[in-house]
Amino acid sequence: MLIIYWIFSALLVGVDQLVKWWITDNLALGETKNLIPGILSLNHIRNTGAAWSMLEGKMWFFTIVTLIAVVVILTLMIKNREK
Repeated sequence: MLIIYWIFSALLVGVDQLVKWWITDNLALGETKNLIPGILSLNHIRNTGAAWSMLEGKMWFFTIVTLIAVVVILTLMIKNREK
């Protein structure tokens, strides 16, 4: 069952990165592309922080938090795999 979560997570991350690449490559900064008018649109914006640009320019903070989270999650997964 765990492999399904890994595959699903990898697919979600892959689709997320593909959409970001497509937007960067095809839309000018500030441009909007309506996919489903009134429901779904893509906007090319830049956010150099967290949600709503909090901690803007503090990428070192996000890198450290991400590394700690990855280590904790992997440690828990390895410990619980044996059960």
